[in-house]
Amino acid sequence: MSDAGAETAHAKSGRHFIWISAVISLAVIAVVVACGGPPPETPGSTSTESTTPGGHQGSEGLVLGGGSGEETVYPSVLCGPSAPVQEYRIAAINLEISLNRFLDCDPVGRMYVLEEDLARARQEEAQNRAARLDRAEPAVSIGLQGDAIQPLTIRVNQGDCLRVALRNATGDITSHTSGGGAGEPVSFHLHGSGLHLAGTGVPAVASNPNATIPPGATVTYEWMVDAGEPEGTHYFHSHGDTREQTSHGLFGALIVEPTGSEFLNPRTGVELASGWDAVIRDPNGSDFREFAIYYHEIGNERFRNLNKLGQPVDFVDGFTDAYKPGGRAMNYRSEPFLNRMELQFETSGTFDPSQAYSSYTFGDPATPIARTYLGDPVKQRVIHGGSEVFHVHHVHGGATRWRRQPGMQPTAFDSGFDKNPPLLPQGSARTDSQSIGPAESYDLEHECGSGGCQESVGDFLVHCHVAHHYIAGMWMIWRVQDTLQDGVVSQDSMPPLLELPDRRLRVPKAVTSQDLVGKRWIGRAPASRSTRTTWPNGWNASFPRRESPRPTTLRC
Repeated sequence: MSDAGAETAHAKSGRHFIWISAVISLAVIAVVVACGGPPPETPGSTSTESTTPGGHQGSEGLVLGGGSGEETVYPSVLCGPSAPVQEYRIAAINLEISLNRFLDCDPVGRMYVLEEDLARARQEEAQNRAARLDRAEPAVSIGLQGDAIQPLTIRVNQGDCLRVALRNATGDITSHTSGGGAGEPVSFHLHGSGLHLAGTGVPAVASNPNATIPPGATVTYEWMVDAGEPEGTHYFHSHGDTREQTSHGLFGALIVEPTGSEFLNPRTGVELASGWDAVIRDPNGSDFREFAIYYHEIGNERFRNLNKLGQPVDFVDGFTDAYKPGGRAMNYRSEPFLNRMELQFETSGTFDPSQAYSSYTFGDPATPIARTYLGDPVKQRVIHGGSEVFHVHHVHGGATRWRRQPGMQPTAFDSGFDKNPPLLPQGSARTDSQSIGPAESYDLEHECGSGGCQESVGDFLVHCHVAHHYIAGMWMIWRVQDTLQDGVVSQDSMPPLLELPDRRLRVPKAVTSQDLVGKRWIGRAPASRSTRTTWPNGWNASFPRRESPRPTTLRC
């Protein structure tokens, strides 16, 4: 190549290099601007401030610029003058939360409570303090059957106006844990809603200072629930001191129910103001049992709850090596293996973790017991109330399952026993486990109803599928009965359980063994009143059986 040709080629390559460099520079400027950072200064700029931060932040590449600090919100729809109103008067309080009948507790607990239940919650708190001194029985029911101290679960129908008057009672002098102190700001932040300050339409978002309540004050919130609002769960919590308050119990759930529904107490049949377990009477569909199941932690990962003696519980269970016994909870309740193994060891000199779930060995737990009759339609509202780690909602039973996406196809939750269900999913896969993160919620409709598609009765274990979490106390029971639990002839010590309103007289009454005298087994002669030692199938009633030692009282 001649010198002239080489020079021409060199000039062209130089121009190409300059052109490519310019394109790259413009691209970098565009990316920086798009990411929120300021463009580089141009010649003639009078700014004397550096646009590039120093230190570690400046060494990390592109700098993300700050936002405006304002949320993108729109005015809410005000409640119509003719809309039915579902009103709740609520207090946010400090209180000591007892986690089980062993009297482990969170001494700095918080909760939302209906004003009408506040005195009862304080009475339970006082009784549990007396129980720690062996002066009273624990005010912690077996199976969480109607206690005042539980996460607040309230309900509203599609097409209703929700009105919540929240009073900040965290500085109340009746609070044992606050000691009548200055209290703390609280709020009512409802996820997935158009919540606004009553009568104004101004959104009740965290950045609105008027939505946060100082101690002693009251703020009223409203949400006009659209008639087309999907049925389901809306988590709520406080933005006063978000993580601290949430991790110690200041959370709950609002459930949107079908239009015109009634909310009934499953034990008495009367109207239910709040509660984790309810009967929903749907005028346009099947009545169903509803269970709001909260997975949550007690405090942050450094927090240690206290045992009956007021001593911090060890971070690691010495019997099972589980982490944070009592620190993983369901609906303010925790039944860690530690307490049961310790009780068994103190009583018998040995312990057996394989018996830790056993109601036969230890009695029923203080954690929730969801009670139903065989075939009852059931909806579970699964909520992560905490702020720390993920959990996995898992229901045992083999054929206990639900649609991963209930809205994709009919869920068959009220169809009863189906001996030949379709094996392949049509619109949504089936599952028996659901991962759930902080502040998330899922609405599950169980295929074939209570007892699952195998139509089974008995106790079904429900727990977090992370082993260290359920060993630390995060488990409960779903109890399916096939005889009427009327409190006269019942199979446990809990209150009577009413049938669903649209399924009355379907459940046979339970009988004692004496009532079987004169009845006939299939292909066998009737029983007589005489004492028998040899029974069908070769079982010998006289065979000596070793009974497990069962203490008369529970002590930590």
